[in-house]
Amino acid sequence: MASKAPGSIKVERSARMNTIKGRAGYPHLFKPTAFQDGDEPKYSVILMVPKAGADEFIKQVKALRAAATKQLYPTKRPAMFEEYGITDGDEKLNSDGEADDSTAGYWLIKASAKGKPAVIDKDGSAIIDELEVYGGCWVRLNICAKAYGTPAKGGVALELNVAQKVADGEPFSGAAKATKAAVNEMGA
Repeated sequence: MASKAPGSIKVERSARMNTIKGRAGYPHLFKPTAFQDGDEPKYSVILMVPKAGADEFIKQVKALRAAATKQLYPTKRPAMFEEYGITDGDEKLNSDGEADDSTAGYWLIKASAKGKPAVIDKDGSAIIDELEVYGGCWVRLNICAKAYGTPAKGGVALELNVAQKVADGEPFSGAAKATKAAVNEMGA
């Protein structure tokens, strides 16, 4: 439901959807993080979905964004409008401005939330150990699209409701591997 205060930013959300399985990238599910000075801290994760066989899924996520946008701007969206949440990993550049090999062959679905999302295991039980969900494990997300803005400027992003770890995977970073190994060595 959009807010009605004059001059305020209005918000509309789409229906929710469950994603297909993908690898978790940069999971910040237990503590909100701001990535740039001045940004509001948020809980977030990137779902890395192999491109092979993901065409229908990507169409569904784009339709989710379009539905929220249409609710907020039924006739015409503003000229200054940004769409977030779906990135072609083949087009992502690393810090040197070159193609990022780590994301090649993937769709990157970024979802975030101001409030803490539910984080559950494959059986639906709450995960409270932050080490259980790491970059490289396999997850599914429950998301919705959130369109926001004023008549002059707006955008649409993906909002994270639930993250479900469905399987372990090869950790992306050496720090995650070392931490997991150290915990196992301690018998924890």
